[in-house]
Amino acid sequence: MVEESADTQVTLGMRYFSAHRSRSEWRYVSVQRVQVGPPSRLVAVCHRSGTLKWFRVENVSLAKLESTEGYRTQESEKVQAYVDGSVDGFHSEGEACHSTFVVGEPDAHWLRNNLLDGMHIDPNESVRDGVRVHVPSTAMLPVARFVVGLGAAARVETPELAACVRELARGALGGTPVASTRAKRLRSGGAATG
Repeated sequence: MVEESADTQVTLGMRYFSAHRSRSEWRYVSVQRVQVGPPSRLVAVCHRSGTLKWFRVENVSLAKLESTEGYRTQESEKVQAYVDGSVDGFHSEGEACHSTFVVGEPDAHWLRNNLLDGMHIDPNESVRDGVRVHVPSTAMLPVARFVVGLGAAARVETPELAACVRELARGALGGTPVASTRAKRLRSGGAATG
């Protein structure tokens, strides 16, 4: 049904579970692109916000084509820029910043096969005893979570990413959740202070 919506350019009505809202809601979307997974995702214009958003297919419990709801076309360049500025199906508002981190061997061997969508290693770039990972994205929080998971194997090279990693690590070590305003700043790619 999702692919048919994209192919025919007919609005998709769907019952969608939003992890952010912790509930299922009926949504109308204009599917622009389908990304086969796992996990399978779609990029669509959300009729509620009027903006491009990622949706996970597994969170759709019911779907039907809604020809009475006008399909909203988005320019393919804007859709591609949205996808390129995303990491692992996450995108935050704002301008993409280019983040980098380095991982040394032997961890770099594992990393080459486990990068998140949106991360890449330049095969022509030489890094002594490891690899440099490039992330041109607005989605700083999933990148920071990935880097924190690498622990001492990773060395962050960009200040924005370093600030997010520091904030996540501080919250984990302090045993208290990151305050919601700080979490919002991290999601939007803003540097946390303190």
